[in-house]
Amino acid sequence: MKRTTVPRVFSVFFAIVVMWGLSHTADGKLRQRVVRLGEITLHLERYGDNHPEPIKMGIDSNCDDGKTNLTLDWPDPGTLLCSSRNSKYPLYGKLQNKKECINLPANYHDHYSPDHYCMYTEVTYDHVIPVIEGHRPVWPIFGEYYHVPRQRYLHSIEHGSVVMLYHPCTAEHLVARLRSLVTRCVRKYVISREPLLDPNYPIALAAWGCRLQMNSVNDTEVIEFIKTYALHGPEKLYEREGQYNYTLFRTAFYPPGMLENPSKPAQGQKMTVCPAQSLEGHFQVYDKDHEVPIGTDSSKYAHMFAFLDSATINTEQFSED
Repeated sequence: MKRTTVPRVFSVFFAIVVMWGLSHTADGKLRQRVVRLGEITLHLERYGDNHPEPIKMGIDSNCDDGKTNLTLDWPDPGTLLCSSRNSKYPLYGKLQNKKECINLPANYHDHYSPDHYCMYTEVTYDHVIPVIEGHRPVWPIFGEYYHVPRQRYLHSIEHGSVVMLYHPCTAEHLVARLRSLVTRCVRKYVISREPLLDPNYPIALAAWGCRLQMNSVNDTEVIEFIKTYALHGPEKLYEREGQYNYTLFRTAFYPPGMLENPSKPAQGQKMTVCPAQSLEGHFQVYDKDHEVPIGTDSSKYAHMFAFLDSATINTEQFSED
């Protein structure tokens, strides 16, 4: 299979030259594939005219190995840095948070599993925060990243993950507070910057079929959202880690009290989402009258994008130090 040259990023502060991926299908026809996925009308396109079977999840060197042509899904790296030095989002406070859920048909999980798309197919979405659509076959390792494209974290959502998103210009204390809650509630989470978020709703949670766009962090609302929608999806019981780890800098762990028996394999165990034992630490850290930021300021990872310069990316060059 022939692949074209992919985008080459010389610096986070310089322009990106993009040559969109063209590929030959199995029947030898040169074609450019662009799939646009809506939330209700779900397209069931497959790759190549001679491949009627669904694309399986996991690594396939002819489709998606989690390392090749990654720039196809990435935004301009400059957008992942905050350009507003004198202001932090949200621009206007005291706006009501917005929760949206898709009204899925009964027994939906029995009849539908999101499609997978190879890395020579461009995939776009109708919403900034998609929650049920098709995605890449290789899913992310659970944890916190500098950035995870939507085409990747949607696979995590299918596996029952909660995805936390924040605009690069979000006030640090909001990011830290939401991060504290998410990481104390579940192991299946992905945390990422998302420059497309509304400046007045610069933080968000996404889970299977639902999203919560936030102007501020309400602990009770966040915990209720995670308890209600985490560990849903067609593959919600699948505990295996993913194999995509580009810009991962902190892996996820089971919070204290989540597993019924921590000494045994997690698969098949009863799990408690947002266990009280784990959440106690969050409330001890945060005084209700004085929001104290905790955790790592992800802006220190901006140097990562200096290395986004090849189709196959060496993930070993990224570290937290």
